[in-house]
Amino acid sequence: MVLSIDGATQPIYERFRRKGNLELVFENIRKLVAAKRRVGKRTAILAWRMLAFEHNIHEIPAAIEKAKELGVDPSTRRRPGTSVGTIPPSCPPTFSPGPWSSAWIARRR
Repeated sequence: MVLSIDGATQPIYERFRRKGNLELVFENIRKLVAAKRRVGKRTAILAWRMLAFEHNIHEIPAAIEKAKELGVDPSTRRRPGTSVGTIPPSCPPTFSPGPWSSAWIARRR
């Protein structure tokens, strides 16, 4: 299940998700994770998908940490108009995204 969460803090999240309530999103994710655990299922995989823009790219490290805290897969990021690739959790807040294709990321490792 893809969770489209475009920021790790309320001010950044609501820039793209107008009138969105990030704490409500986190509360609902906690409920999904708890339900999965309660029934003993490893699936569905919950994946945090973040559209990365200039206004939110600095939050990628915080989003990765929050995803881990919530029990969600933090591995996928998407830049509009490009293919999906993974960003290493060690990326600094000033990380320059480049094309974010799988080939580009593989060269960066």
